[in-house]
Amino acid sequence: MAERESKAKQEIREILTKSKSFDEFSKVLDKEWPEGTYTAVKQKTGNISKMKNTDYDIAAIIDPKEQCDKGLTKQIDENYPEATELIKDGVTVGQIEYLVKTTRTSSSRKRGEEERSKFIYLIPYDIDKSEVNDMKDVYNLLVGCRDQIKEHNRKNIAFITAEGLNRIYLRKLLEFVFKETEMQVKLLTPGDRKEAGRNAARPLNKMKTTEQSVLVKKGGKSYAELLKSVKTSVDPEKIGVKIKSIKQTGKGDLLLSVTGGDEKARSLKTEIETQLKDVDVTMRKSEATLHISDVDPTVTEEEIRDALNAHIDIDKNLIKITSLRPSRNQNHMATAILPREAARELSRKGKIKIGWVLSRVRERVSVTRCFRCLEFGHIQQGCAGVDRSGECLNCGKTGHKAKDCKNESFCAKCQIGEHRTDSTRCPHYKKIVEDVSKRKGRRN
Repeated sequence: MAERESKAKQEIREILTKSKSFDEFSKVLDKEWPEGTYTAVKQKTGNISKMKNTDYDIAAIIDPKEQCDKGLTKQIDENYPEATELIKDGVTVGQIEYLVKTTRTSSSRKRGEEERSKFIYLIPYDIDKSEVNDMKDVYNLLVGCRDQIKEHNRKNIAFITAEGLNRIYLRKLLEFVFKETEMQVKLLTPGDRKEAGRNAARPLNKMKTTEQSVLVKKGGKSYAELLKSVKTSVDPEKIGVKIKSIKQTGKGDLLLSVTGGDEKARSLKTEIETQLKDVDVTMRKSEATLHISDVDPTVTEEEIRDALNAHIDIDKNLIKITSLRPSRNQNHMATAILPREAARELSRKGKIKIGWVLSRVRERVSVTRCFRCLEFGHIQQGCAGVDRSGECLNCGKTGHKAKDCKNESFCAKCQIGEHRTDSTRCPHYKKIVEDVSKRKGRRN
């Protein structure tokens, strides 16, 4: 293991040393870096307030859309209200701003008071909260900030970023940008365990797909009756199984998510079948769909599998490329099905290198739709909405189906005629997708 890490460190340092541009450096951006690879940038748990009385200046990557009463901008407001005023006056994405805060400090009885200047650099960037951000744009901003720091002859700088910018990538970029300077650079990471955990580097080569699901079909029972029967008859602890979640499927069946992989799930399936003779129990793989866009048109399915495997190191046979097709911008887009944990890990990266270019990757968000009121976000069991089950999905009228409809589209939810009721262009649908994505992000 030590020998492998040493070799990986050597390869990365060699590319870091020789690279003169972002495109050359990007070859190692998605690789796992052993901690010893970093020589210019140290990582420190803390926030702006902890650096206030140190010799370190502050460089904050801020999101201009973020209000000044929360997140990073709230930290800035609490410690440097002058910077908040600058943000409120309006900052432009890509244009670095700075201010100088001068304070008087008592150094010794002989020397009396002395002035200390602290520079606060504000780096505005339109951050995608789902962590799908263009690292080349971030790189260019960091280069601009570095040049200003040099111009001001500053030696110590602490970077902090608003939520949504992947701190693993950011630290790698900082290492590349500041590699040939004599500056002391720190990257501040939150002290909160949940937040720090989302940005901590994982040992990807040790990733295991440990989540599996067991599906219990309801047969003639209601979901409530089925759940009660299973919980009354089966004791998961007795067979050493840990239930991660209990869900009702769109068809009203019971879906039990189990940690521990196939072996634990199979134990639970056998126990349910043994205790309940009148139910149908099946194993269901915990998979997710990954959308991959901006793919080089010359790239093959095998090359996509190789690229995904290089980032998560799982059996390539578990990666199924179900579609590879042209997109509107002359590139291609692909759809892949793979274990859920692997899909989420790739989705957190935002972009990975496939062939010569960085391609965007994101996990598909599944949104339920009610067949009674035709709206998104719930199923028909217990629906309290308007019964539109006999209405056409395209125009909202009765007496025909959408496939035979010749009328203009009309959305029952929005009450406008710009799209169908089941359209993914519906603002209601997009809002639900956004909420589901946020919840997934918090769970991850």
